[in-house]
Amino acid sequence: MNAWTYGVDTISNLPCNVLDGILGSLPWKDAVKTSILSKDWRYKWVTRQQLDFNDEFFKSLKQDEEAKRIIYKVLLLHKGSILKFRLQGRSFRSCPDIDHWIHFLTKKNV
Repeated sequence: MNAWTYGVDTISNLPCNVLDGILGSLPWKDAVKTSILSKDWRYKWVTRQQLDFNDEFFKSLKQDEEAKRIIYKVLLLHKGSILKFRLQGRSFRSCPDIDHWIHFLTKKNV
């Protein structure tokens, strides 16, 4: 018999730092998809302490505008502290949005 037989949700009862580690190791799309698991999981992904927008993130998107919208949403919905923010994979040399993101991150003490 396994934990599901008794209706016990072992994963949801893990400590927050363990859950954050699990969600942080998932690609963004998969981390956000966990929000459909249950009401308790709806916003667990918004506490990721490492916001890593890397090559893998950008490869999954069709346009830079879509990436910018997603980054804005993640920053607006984010709860808690941010230990790391990385933006890698695209050239945003003429992107005024970066100024807004940096301003937001400085308020989070990144």
